[in-house]
Amino acid sequence: MLLSNIKINPIKILITFSLIASPLVAKANLIWPSIYIVAHYYVWYIIIAGLLIEFFAVKWFTESSWKRSLVMTLVMNLMSAIIGVIIIPISGVIVEFILMPFGGGTFSLSHWIIDYVFAVACNTLIEGLSLKWFFKCSLKETFFWLLIANAISIIISLLSMLFL
Repeated sequence: MLLSNIKINPIKILITFSLIASPLVAKANLIWPSIYIVAHYYVWYIIIAGLLIEFFAVKWFTESSWKRSLVMTLVMNLMSAIIGVIIIPISGVIVEFILMPFGGGTFSLSHWIIDYVFAVACNTLIEGLSLKWFFKCSLKETFFWLLIANAISIIISLLSMLFL
């Protein structure tokens, strides 16, 4: 079997874990709305709500079986979680530079709105490309529905910050 030939190197595992965990530590000293979005987006009840919303969206727009829809949802969200934890905070820095000439401060409503739009766009693009590359789904056919599902998922995350 292929896995029996793999040798485990503890140093490589430690380095890999450190690289994966470093964005979590690095964001501790950064304050942007996008950091709040990322931090709160990985709360268990937000994850469950997002998975359910996106599962039914995937089931509906791909017309796949229940099992395949579940696998597709899990894979695209795993990719979104791994890549998004890096990309969404970077998009927050981009928003800061875009809105800097207009003033208003980092936590102004304009920053929250643009960060929300960037978070939705990042997740939608990552998940859409995941469906395209791993499951041969048409990005053209799935993009709009993923955009709506991600918009709903992230708005639930933002609203939960206000009310929970």
